[in-house]
Amino acid sequence: MSNQLNSKANILIVDDDVLIAESIRFLIKKAGYNSIGIAVSGAQAIELAKEKQPNLILMDINLGDSIGGITAATEIQEFADIPFIFLTAYSDPATIEKAKKVGPFGYLIKPFDNREVLVAIETALYKHSFDKKIKEQELLFRTVANHAYEWESWLLPDLKFKYCSPSCERVTGFKDIEFMSNPHLLSEIVHPDDRESFEYHINKFHSEKIDETVEGFEFRINDKFGRVKHIRHTCISIIDEKDNYLGRRVTNVDITERMEAQEALKESEVRYRRLVDNAPISIAVYQNGVFVFVNTFGLKLMGASSPADLLGKSVLEIVHPDSLNEVVNRMLLVANSSELPAFEERLIKLDGTIFDAEVTASSTLFNGKPAAQVIVKDITERKLIENELKKYREHLEDIVEERTLELTSSEERFKKLSELSKDSISRIDRNYRLCYANSILASRWGTKIENILGRSFKELGAPKEIVNIEEAAIKKVFTTGKENRIELNLPSGQWIDWYLVPEFNALNEVETVLGFGRDITEIKNLQENIQKAFVKEKELNEIKTNFVSFASHEFRTPLTSIQSSTDLLKLFGRTWSEEKYNKYLSQIGSSVDEMTHMLNQVLTLNKAEKGKQKFEVDLIPLRSLIEEVIKNIETLPYFNHNVEVIYNIQNNEFFLDGEIIKRILNNLVSNSVKYSPSESAITLSISQQENYLHFSVQDYGIGIPKNELKNIFEPFHRASNVGSAEGSGLGLAIVKQMVELHKGTMSVESEIKKGTKILFSINIEKD
Repeated sequence: MSNQLNSKANILIVDDDVLIAESIRFLIKKAGYNSIGIAVSGAQAIELAKEKQPNLILMDINLGDSIGGITAATEIQEFADIPFIFLTAYSDPATIEKAKKVGPFGYLIKPFDNREVLVAIETALYKHSFDKKIKEQELLFRTVANHAYEWESWLLPDLKFKYCSPSCERVTGFKDIEFMSNPHLLSEIVHPDDRESFEYHINKFHSEKIDETVEGFEFRINDKFGRVKHIRHTCISIIDEKDNYLGRRVTNVDITERMEAQEALKESEVRYRRLVDNAPISIAVYQNGVFVFVNTFGLKLMGASSPADLLGKSVLEIVHPDSLNEVVNRMLLVANSSELPAFEERLIKLDGTIFDAEVTASSTLFNGKPAAQVIVKDITERKLIENELKKYREHLEDIVEERTLELTSSEERFKKLSELSKDSISRIDRNYRLCYANSILASRWGTKIENILGRSFKELGAPKEIVNIEEAAIKKVFTTGKENRIELNLPSGQWIDWYLVPEFNALNEVETVLGFGRDITEIKNLQENIQKAFVKEKELNEIKTNFVSFASHEFRTPLTSIQSSTDLLKLFGRTWSEEKYNKYLSQIGSSVDEMTHMLNQVLTLNKAEKGKQKFEVDLIPLRSLIEEVIKNIETLPYFNHNVEVIYNIQNNEFFLDGEIIKRILNNLVSNSVKYSPSESAITLSISQQENYLHFSVQDYGIGIPKNELKNIFEPFHRASNVGSAEGSGLGLAIVKQMVELHKGTMSVESEIKKGTKILFSINIEKD
């Protein structure tokens, strides 16, 4: 056995016989090891082990002091992982048995020859190193498995758990110890509708050795809290080196969020199709190479009279034959990518007309399945101009001897074509300066052509960010000799599609760059409007749902009361006493008043939103107004609170709409009374700062959930923790509108079970 691996190892010798210790030190030093010292007692061995941290200790069992070799080895093992070889002159079973408990890596019986010592040292060092690696690997495996996000487990052939990672609790709510102690727990929580397929899978793949790896088996569970979870299950056989089947390694992934997202996506596709179908750009979707959707503008572009003319047709049927291979490659790319940059293609209309198109392709989902969306723009007109320019360059290369004359003639043709174009056209040199510009480009700068020639975009005053983008794009054309295209968002809000084409000289070097800029602001705005339309539609649907819920709930109760009271009066009214008769009439009147109040709230909110709410400012005594509000609130049947009013104002009279201020304060203070414990305090504070009055209403009631604060001023919204307390969800929406009539602002601070503080400020200027 070679000792190359363990040479230079540090060895501590512990023996109270100095001659034996010195002979061992001479031997190990000659063999290439380092002797870091000799200890003649157990106490000295412990101190040297702490100080020197040796790789191996040769320990005499019987030392002269009271500690002894075995005791010293035991204490050293408490603070360091150091292997031992025990040296002893006694081989009696009792001594050997006592030494075994320490876990030595070998024994040497005195007297011993040199070869025995070296073999024992090398064996101990190698075995300790090997054991250490195994422990590290086991620690690494358990650390990775225990901290894995997914639920990892080892199922034995009898379907009991050999190992279950702690992530099972995140997925199921049950701890790993529960699965380890109950082998049937997993089957018990499987959703009843999926139990048959789950048991078939378990019986087929887990009970015996099957080399097949199962990926993507899906089933549902009911977790510990009754929630349905979707699980993706992967398993593979575990085989030892002797080909024994040890069970299956299982990975269970919680895919509930993904499944819910897929359902939400299906619902949004309907709205998406409606908006896209009416968009003024050509949009189509294909799956497996076949059109499954084409919007109205796209049908018109392709010359189709109805969707049936294109749906079900292969994409390749509308592609020019010369481009088929390129199109197939692009279709493969978009199937594996989220989006492809805009590219040009020759397409064929249904009547056989060939046209040039700019196409943008991106991967999407259609009916919940992978698909590709394409946006097509007819660029025939632009291509005509580009082809003319290309012909112009080819003409220069073919007739070198007539270069001077042709350059003049072609330049004139170029200028005439560029002036006819609706796009901006420019020629740019290596210093980024304009050596040609058409009138469209000059008009974008708001000046004449001669004022921009010979100047760079930087010298013309373009923003630094735009200049950096433009110069980088131009530099790329000069460097690569290839065309380049970018989109620019100008400070004016315009979006420009800038197409850069290299111009080569006789040496085939890029001499200048031609720039073609098309205004695509309308298309960009359309994309933004489509997104806004999605958001607006969602908001309108939420308001509609809330209103229907409010109307059905809040009107049904008083209507039911009116109906029942009316029926009772019809049946028994003539036999009742006048007092009882009037009681039911009064009940009908109260229900009518309640419905009238709710309708007035809706009408008030509607007037405020449309700007029709009356707003009449007058000089109002504020303290008297607040006292009147407090007296009204004290008459409420559920009032049993201590309302404190704190004034920090210089004057008493202010220019206000008194009725509106009453409504605001009445609503806010009565809300505090309604949602606060009986006998609790409510504080109304008023302060003045320049032209504004600042109000705050503080209570110590139920509070508002943090995630609902953003919706608290929305019509018909009521916090989820209000319980059975009556209310329409309109009060705060109306208050906010009233505050805004006073050119004020409003905010709310709240914490569950600690109370709510509503603040608002109003302008008190006379005008």
